[in-house]
Amino acid sequence: LPSDSRDITEVCPELPRITLVVTDVMGEEHWATVRCDDDGKKELDLSGIKLSEIPERVLQRIEVESLRLNTMHMTNIPRSLQRMTNTTHLHLTNRSTVMGLVEFPIAVAELPNLTFLDLTGNINMTSFSSGICMSLKCLQTLRMRGCKVKSLPHDFSEMKQLQHLDVRGNPVDN
Repeated sequence: LPSDSRDITEVCPELPRITLVVTDVMGEEHWATVRCDDDGKKELDLSGIKLSEIPERVLQRIEVESLRLNTMHMTNIPRSLQRMTNTTHLHLTNRSTVMGLVEFPIAVAELPNLTFLDLTGNINMTSFSSGICMSLKCLQTLRMRGCKVKSLPHDFSEMKQLQHLDVRGNPVDN
């Protein structure tokens, strides 16, 4: 790669993908690819990369409909996520037993087109913020399997489009 292409590199522009080099919090570089499916939906997978924020360069250059931030060892979601307003699918699963989200990510409420949210395996997540459901008007699928959420917020019924809810493995009492 040319030295001036270390932050974001477009590889084979005639192909429906873009390859990025992102640097994690330890200064290590990782490759991530934006792939386009047959319908033109772009997906960015940053799973397993320890990022404190979604790089500004990514936010400026790429609009994705599907974002995978699985097992990133974060306890909170970066506020920069709010700028990815075209995102319809968000995967925030956690396969680690020591890290993961500790509360329902408020930044998710700023994604007006979100239809699918997967929070499976965030074993430290015990709360689900009241008031957030009113912003998730398009959400159709919510997966929270294996979290430790004890109750759902009072405004949960505001998610009128919700068709699929998976809260197995949660000590939900209401």
